Amino acid sequence: MDIQATKPAQSILPRLLGYSALVAVVSAVACFTLYWQAEGRVQRKAVSAAIADWKSQAMDQLLKSVEFEYVLERNGTQTAAVLGWTEKEDGGYGARLWNDTEEPLEPYSVSYHSARANLSAVFPEFSENPLLRFYMNAQKACLTINWSTSPNSSALLKGLEPCIAASRFQAGLQVQYWSHRRLPLDCKSGKDCTGKCMLEGGNWVGLDNRGSCYRYMIIDRICVKTVPVRISTDEEIWAYDGGCFSRGQIARYTRISSLRRYNFTSFPLEIRLSRDPVVVAFNVSTDSVELAPSAYYYVHWAVLGLVLALALNCFSLCLHRSYQQKEASYREQVDVMASLPE
Repeated sequence: MDIQATKPAQSILPRLLGYSALVAVVSAVACFTLYWQAEGRVQRKAVSAAIADWKSQAMDQLLKSVEFEYVLERNGTQTAAVLGWTEKEDGGYGARLWNDTEEPLEPYSVSYHSARANLSAVFPEFSENPLLRFYMNAQKACLTINWSTSPNSSALLKGLEPCIAASRFQAGLQVQYWSHRRLPLDCKSGKDCTGKCMLEGGNWVGLDNRGSCYRYMIIDRICVKTVPVRISTDEEIWAYDGGCFSRGQIARYTRISSLRRYNFTSFPLEIRLSRDPVVVAFNVSTDSVELAPSAYYYVHWAVLGLVLALALNCFSLCLHRSYQQKEASYREQVDVMASLPE
């Protein structure tokens, strides 16, 4: 009898244990790295720090006794809108931040100035028109902001110049109320180009594949940041500190729907403090307070990796037990063969 032929194969336990340990280590390192660099974690950390600073410095009290006025001018037409202090979020931003189901943020006292102004004289009603795609972008309006220094007087925010029609809008802040953007497309036929352009939220203009894809954007909200500047022990002025939105933009835009008509009879205008938590949320989440998925999302993957490693370990132990049984049977055969007379 060929005893060597019945000897079981060598146990693969060390190899499987090595594989499972490698899976566990890689899963842990990858998930920790993803967690540490997660966009949601960075966003929540920035907004949480802003909320803590807002509460510790009692910033909600700074704007209560101040009055602001927006003045917009276009083609010689001027519209003024007086803003009022409020402690309720017009766009529901605070509620969306506080009610984040994955990782709720701490509530804080809202404080900013807002108005729902009728800007129809400055921004005419707009609807998508095929001819618009051949025009230049919409003419810019000029925006300036005043603040009241006494019941019967007002002053320009420091850092801004008043809008003067004769200056052809070269002074002050320029606001463009609609625009179109040309999108690069790689397509081969008119049907292919039209379909791909629609997927990008645009309209294809041209014959066959000789044309361009345009996406229309309409102004959705105007928001300006301001900061108090103390120039003496008893005098304080307010200064312009850029727009509320990402990259300091004063206006937020949204895609135009070809099925809608847009008017500006109740347009949202806002003035906020530079360290307003909503402003921070705008800047860390690309002009939206819808924060990215929580960093806890990556913990789920870490648990999955560890479960996989545990399953590999259990499988390895089962195979090793089977190997031990075969090894014991082999030893018995060797002992029996050794006890037989030659």
